[in-house]
Amino acid sequence: MSVYPMSAVKVNAPKVATATVIFLHGLGDSGEGWSFLPGEVYRRSSLQHIKFILPNAPVRPITVFGQDAPAWYDVGAFGPGSSQDVEGTLTGLNTVKAYIEEEIRNGVPPERIVVGGFSQGSSLTMGTAVTLDKKIAGFIPISGFVPVVKAIAPLAKPDNLDTPILQMHGTADEIVPFKTGVVSNEIMRNKFHFTNIEWHEYPGLAHNINPQGLEDILNFLERVVPSV
Repeated sequence: MSVYPMSAVKVNAPKVATATVIFLHGLGDSGEGWSFLPGEVYRRSSLQHIKFILPNAPVRPITVFGQDAPAWYDVGAFGPGSSQDVEGTLTGLNTVKAYIEEEIRNGVPPERIVVGGFSQGSSLTMGTAVTLDKKIAGFIPISGFVPVVKAIAPLAKPDNLDTPILQMHGTADEIVPFKTGVVSNEIMRNKFHFTNIEWHEYPGLAHNINPQGLEDILNFLERVVPSV
């Protein structure tokens, strides 16, 4: 199984850790770029038991940029109909699974693990929901799409079909259009038969997250990995 080098920012919980969030960044970013997220989560005393793992994607050639950048897979062009990097995406999915397996080996039950991500990280999050053979606590895909649908369809597993998913997308997203998010939601429901997707749209929001989105994440985490 091909995986990327495992490099991550790790943030220990303020209290005894009983749950883990693995959160994947987007194109051109790093785990450090999302290091603000644990602080937002820890504002609630009810969520101070969550450890964060913020993996770093490898630096690789990006076709659309004409140069190297941190990315989970290559991007040929922005917009509908652009070619997708199947090999890179599958390697990214294997890498997410490796982080999950590492947490399980470290004593975290799978039902206390959440996977989330933004943009490319969101796509890996949805791909992981489709292909993961262990039921986990939840998924948080933000501003992304279901990747390489034809390639992951034969790899689909039933384990997480009723796992809670918080799918979030801004209506003014200029990188991953809002319509793409809507179509991805339909693919998850109708093609892959997910039954527990909570869809949140944010009027006027571009390719980003806003304070309401952060609150929605906190509320979701309180439900799926409550303090024990």
